[in-house]
Amino acid sequence: MGAGVLHAAAAATRFVLARPEPPADLVAFVEYFWVVRWDLRGEQPHEQAILPHPNVHLAFESTGAAVFGVDRTIFTRRLTGAGKVLGVRFRPGGFRPFYSAPIFTLNDRVVPARRIFGPAADRTWEVVMTAASNEAMTAAAADLLRGASPRPDPAVEQVAGVVDRIIADPGLRRVGQLACACGIPERRLQRLFADNAGCSACSRTMSASRPSG
Repeated sequence: MGAGVLHAAAAATRFVLARPEPPADLVAFVEYFWVVRWDLRGEQPHEQAILPHPNVHLAFESTGAAVFGVDRTIFTRRLTGAGKVLGVRFRPGGFRPFYSAPIFTLNDRVVPARRIFGPAADRTWEVVMTAASNEAMTAAAADLLRGASPRPDPAVEQVAGVVDRIIADPGLRRVGQLACACGIPERRLQRLFADNAGCSACSRTMSASRPSG
């Protein structure tokens, strides 16, 4: 749900989506939190199409806490009954300080959060699922991230700077153009994105300007 919600106007009648800003000490890593709440009791289930973006997400839902790598195709979530989900959308490259391997190894995968954050992930999940407010939920998730002691990474800032350049100039559609504009050799640019953002710079240029609905 933290990626691009397609057909947003219709979706707004089926669930409520909030996107709280991250605390100041986590803005180097987190783009925003997202909270989805729904109550479809007595109604038909809702299937929501999601347009993926090259961001890693950490999500807390009824089935547990999990890290979602970069999905490279549109996917669908099915909502039934009543429930809520808390998500953390990391900046492009922002999950790298929390993960010991290149980010592309998470592509199209869902990994239990405890494998990355340890038992603290399960304790945080319990707090999130019993919390009454968005503020309490996001505070618990923020504490989990702080507990991992992430350190700012120059590569993350470099990826973020390239992404900002793409957004500012939609005409940058090819890797060669982007590499020239940023003054980074093409091969190095591709490796930078694969290791830190989980995608190629080419796919990032194409998705950065796509509407999210």
